[in-house]
Amino acid sequence: MNLQSKEFFVLALLITYVAYVVFKTARHSSDSDQLVPKIGTWWGVSAGLFTLFGGGEIVTLSSLGYLYGWAAVSLVVGYSISFAVLGFMVSKIDPSRLSGFVSLPDFIGSNFGNISKHLTFVVSFAAFFALLVLQFTVGGSLLSEFSGLNYNLIIAVIGATTCSYLLFGRYRAVQITDQIQGIAMLALGIAMLIALEMADSPSGEVTKRATSSMPSEMFISLVVTGLFVAASSADVWQRLCAATSPKSQRLGGVLGGLGLLLLGIVFTAAGVIARKLLGDSADPNTIINALVSSSLGPIGSYIALALATCAILATADTEIFLLASMSAKIVCFDNKGDSNGRSPGRLLPWLLIGVSIAACCMAVWTRDAAKVYTWILMLIVALAPATLAALFGQKSRWGLLIIGVPLTAILILGPLGFVTLETIYLVPSVALLVTLLLGCRHAAK
Repeated sequence: MNLQSKEFFVLALLITYVAYVVFKTARHSSDSDQLVPKIGTWWGVSAGLFTLFGGGEIVTLSSLGYLYGWAAVSLVVGYSISFAVLGFMVSKIDPSRLSGFVSLPDFIGSNFGNISKHLTFVVSFAAFFALLVLQFTVGGSLLSEFSGLNYNLIIAVIGATTCSYLLFGRYRAVQITDQIQGIAMLALGIAMLIALEMADSPSGEVTKRATSSMPSEMFISLVVTGLFVAASSADVWQRLCAATSPKSQRLGGVLGGLGLLLLGIVFTAAGVIARKLLGDSADPNTIINALVSSSLGPIGSYIALALATCAILATADTEIFLLASMSAKIVCFDNKGDSNGRSPGRLLPWLLIGVSIAACCMAVWTRDAAKVYTWILMLIVALAPATLAALFGQKSRWGLLIIGVPLTAILILGPLGFVTLETIYLVPSVALLVTLLLGCRHAAK
């Protein structure tokens, strides 16, 4: 597959994609004044959840699969379980209470007050903006490797493509693309595995050594951290808040978890196959790039190219809309949830453009965003005690402490090396336990 055909393939794929989304959303202009309309069927919710699997997850899982074998699936086990449990727990909340919610800050605010709501917004915005930049940098590097296109050009094209259909279709566009990407990512991922299984080692005989055993503390941390991260992720909450019914939340959570687990297995398998094809001398951080460039034939390369494009779009449109809609809710509504006179429908397009431009500029400026992945998880995990306490019915004036203490502990202990990816789950675990015990003691009085 020559360079020109790859470039044409990527551009044709993006143009077709935008045209289809615009066509599908053209009849729904009535959504323009609603930040997050209730349009999430069970399939829309489930596809929206498992397509949160993006470029960062592709690189991380294939790398862990290469190093530790099938134990790497632990990275998505916690997420999958949390999606299912969260779907059932959110379905128990009165739908009228969720009617005006955009995402997690609204839910936290309804239980712990406006200061907690705004702190949750700040933490969520910081974490998911960093995650958006990470998806751009990792996805842009993958596409640049696969297609030969200039990295900066890819970032600009992906940013413009995503922003254009979000401006036209808003949240409905996110829902439609989730469903397209969900089917495409599963089908393309399995097709890529088949192509890899049929491939021969690029250099004949390679030095093969068994994968290392994943340390038990790392396995536990990945599973438990996944539980906490998924439960307190603003993008997950937006999907559940937009569901049409409690049944859609429950079924969507279960199927979304299963879909994410399947994608996790696919890319863990890619890492395992890489060990067989490339031996143990390859760089784990770029293992997926090495597989595509050396082990896939022309058809396999097209499959990988389409898969990488889907993975970038799947997370980029979600995070851009999430950041813009949360900001619009904060700006256009007062502390009681009533409109302050500003129109969210008019402000949202400008926020979508602003977030897209800022993320593209950051992705061009730094390509080392992967280094902050652990910090992204830490920021999201800091919200877990308040989120889970609220789901268990806790209401308190001490909400600021429930968020602030874990966040402060992570920000202080993290740089000192006391909180790492292997121990991060201990902070929200202790904070949640103390919160629930104090809540039970208060209820007993």
